[in-house]
Amino acid sequence: MGVHTDVIIVGAGHNGLIAAAVLAKRGVRVTIVEERAMIGGATKTEFPFPKAPRLGASTASYLLGVMPPEIMERTGTTLELIRRNPHYFLPMLDGRSLLIGTDHESMKEQFLAMFSMQDWRANAALAEELAMIRDDLAPSWLAEPLSVQATAERYIRRSLQEVFVKLVTGTVEDYLARFEFQSEMLIA
Repeated sequence: MGVHTDVIIVGAGHNGLIAAAVLAKRGVRVTIVEERAMIGGATKTEFPFPKAPRLGASTASYLLGVMPPEIMERTGTTLELIRRNPHYFLPMLDGRSLLIGTDHESMKEQFLAMFSMQDWRANAALAEELAMIRDDLAPSWLAEPLSVQATAERYIRRSLQEVFVKLVTGTVEDYLARFEFQSEMLIA
């Protein structure tokens, strides 16, 4: 006897798994197919460096945040979210490192011990701007995709619309140049 499927989802990454959960919750029979041996897509840590096999590289989806609350509600999922602390580690070739957590004063002390006051200010301005863009974009994650320009016009505050368009269509180097970092290590 064959298995009946209403929907086939190609890809068992974050979006495929969420789509499957939402559909299954509504009684749709779902089959997910994934070419890789591990599910999760961009939600996991990979070890891509043969010369440093224990050096993990996050595929970075967690940097965009967790599931929107609406998805949690739709799937009937409850989950306690705990922020990693510290949440960022920057090792340097000379043996120094920067370990960033929720302690703002500690972060500032570390920053100023390794970099300049200008770098501290640039980093603060960058973080503030990205937080505003992230907050503006939040409603778009559950909406129909739009062009970059239409997304900017619909979701991004007027003062950051041009910045947003350049950020997503330009280079990281050009975006970071606006903040006038002095340390190339921070730009890298």
